[in-house]
Amino acid sequence: MNVLPSLQPNRRQRPYGRPLPGRLALRSAALVVAASAMGLAYWLMLPAQFVWWTSPPIGRTGLQVHALVPSGWDEDTRFRYMDPGNPSGVAHFELALKDRRPWFLRFLVRYPEGDALTVDVRPSEGILLPNTPQWRENFMVGKTKYLGSHAVKVPNNGLIAELDYYRSDPGAFTSTFKQICDSLTVE
Repeated sequence: MNVLPSLQPNRRQRPYGRPLPGRLALRSAALVVAASAMGLAYWLMLPAQFVWWTSPPIGRTGLQVHALVPSGWDEDTRFRYMDPGNPSGVAHFELALKDRRPWFLRFLVRYPEGDALTVDVRPSEGILLPNTPQWRENFMVGKTKYLGSHAVKVPNNGLIAELDYYRSDPGAFTSTFKQICDSLTVE
């Protein structure tokens, strides 16, 4: 009697249906690789935490203020003060989070109000600043606001630019205020 060979491959298995150790290691490695690939894809798709903001030219000086701002923040032109004909270059800019979500999401989840970044440019007469940028200590304004402030002197122009950064969330404030305040430049 001739018996035909089985079409199923000969698989070695341990008793009680458990897979061999090599296969278990291979499955675990595949799981680790898949999780790492998903984590890398998520990390690469995150939006930038900061973006550069540039002011319009200030007065007849032609200078512009540059600073890092949190992603999603835009200038609120209602608070812009700038006299283009003023040779002294006095200006005020205010930036805040621009909520672009649909109305029903804005109604359900509110962003903290009052978080802002202000930039003032004014004559430096009577204001003493060291040659290097200095920090003023951040302190609590009222009970819910944290303030980081930084000022730089514009060389050869007699102007000073001051940046004030307000946040109500202490975690968000401490993780971002140093980078934002250090980025202030006038060119």
